[in-house]
Amino acid sequence: MIHMIFYAPYPQIVPLIKQVFQERPDCDELEYEIVQDFYNNPLQDLNADVVIARGFSALTMKQRGYICAELKVGVYDVIAAVLKARRMSPGLSHIAVIGAFNMIYGIESIRDAFPDMKLSTYPVNSEPLLADAIRQAISDGCDALVGNYTGVELAKKSGLPAVMIESGQEAINNAIDEAKSAAEIDLREKMRSARWPIS
Repeated sequence: MIHMIFYAPYPQIVPLIKQVFQERPDCDELEYEIVQDFYNNPLQDLNADVVIARGFSALTMKQRGYICAELKVGVYDVIAAVLKARRMSPGLSHIAVIGAFNMIYGIESIRDAFPDMKLSTYPVNSEPLLADAIRQAISDGCDALVGNYTGVELAKKSGLPAVMIESGQEAINNAIDEAKSAAEIDLREKMRSARWPIS
């Protein structure tokens, strides 16, 4: 049995994570715990074979040497958020895409999909820097933001319309696949080390 901790990047995703786990054909092999991630999470005392996280939390986990599968954000996830922002405020001309570097890297490639609007990206390396990135985006003339949960909450406090980048079923399932593979590889390595200890 593989024990996973899935850090939910925003509250609304929790039922979808449960659904994906329950619908998987290997659900009997996976024991999971869903933990609501939060701003500047210290991510300590983890008791799991593998962790799944998104954005800053995934970055922190990897830096600390935890076995971590990343809940990846795809180009279509960002496009969906931008389209939602436009529906919410039809007169938008300049949208800021703000988030962890590993979450929004390469997003510039979608600019051509919105020729009538300017998209600016603000990748940051740690969550406490989000507020500075939002202030910079406002200073640069951005009239809306798409980003992670914390970024959206901070933007709203600044009076900037904001839409969260959501993750879908496919991304969740892919992250679970990656986590399962990583845990199995780690278990095989541990068994091999126990069988042939290095002298």
